[in-house]
Formats: sequence, C-alpha cells, structure tokens
Amino acid sequence: MFLLWLQREQPRKTPERIEAAIRSGLRNVRWPGRLEVIRQDPLTVIDVGHTPDGIRQSLASLTAIHGRDDWILVTGASRDKKAGEIVGALAPSFDTIICTAAHHKGADPQDIAAAARLGNSNATIHVAATIADAVRLSQEMALEQKRRVYVAGGLFLAIEYATVAKGGRAEDLEFF
Repeated sequence: MFLLWLQREQPRKTPERIEAAIRSGLRNVRWPGRLEVIRQDPLTVIDVGHTPDGIRQSLASLTAIHGRDDWILVTGASRDKKAGEIVGALAPSFDTIICTAAHHKGADPQDIAAAARLGNSNATIHVAATIADAVRLSQEMALEQKRRVYVAGGLFLAIEYATVAKGGRAEDLEFF
C-alpha cells in the first residue's frame, strides 16, 4: 500500500528504485524485541511475538538468519493469550525447552510445560519458576553445551528475560 502511494507521489522514480530504497531503510531499522540479540556469548535472541502466527513467522526468520541447530528454547505466555497454540507452534523445533512464567501476567509454567510436552514429546522439558531461574538455567546450559538461547512466546517474557539477563529484576518493571 505504501509502495503504491509513494509511486503516485514520486512518479519520476522507477518502482524498482523506490522498492530498493524501502528495503534498504527497513534493513537499517532496529526493531527492539524482534529477533533482538541481547547477548553474544552465549548467543541469546529474544522475540516478543505473542500470537501463534507471529511465532511461526519469527521462528522461520530465526532459522533463516541464525540456523536451525543448537538452540535452547525458553518459553512462556501471558495468561490471556493462547498459550497452548503459541507453545505448540514453538516446541517441535527444539530438543531442549525451559518453561517459565513472566512476573507480569505469566501463565503457570506447569501449564506451559504441559503444552510443550504435547507439542514435542521427545524434547527435554525443564520448568523454571521465575524468569531469573530461567535466565540462570538457560545461560548455564548454553555455555556448558555450547548452544544458543531463543526466548519466545510472550511480550512480557521476552522483556523480562532481557532485563534480568542485563542484571535487572523483572519485579522492578512497570508496564501499566
């Protein structure tokens, strides 16, 4: 839609040139929380996608950018979201899954673990009661096993994980 509008407003520029400029601009935009690398060692990527479709698209982008292998998934969802569908979309792609609950609005980690088991009965499932526990466990496992960490499933989960990983406390965040 934007491309059509821009072609109408800039009739002397070729559609290819306009599209190239748009693509270049999008490549240089920083999208906080969207496949954001928050740590290099071990590589830790967060995603704030919190719908089943958003998760599927983000997962495809993650594997296209960083590859499919050697990931540990840290997942959870908000109580008011379709946790089973979200976790079910993620679980088949990971052999190690850490299920947790965001301090703000997080669904019970045991329920998240149940959804992960339904989505991937072959995965090793861990339950972390808090985001701080999930950060500690995922980072230790990733370093010991030379793996990477992907944090996805909910907005609050990703933001809280990034905060704790950088030395903050999830409990200190104020969203509303």
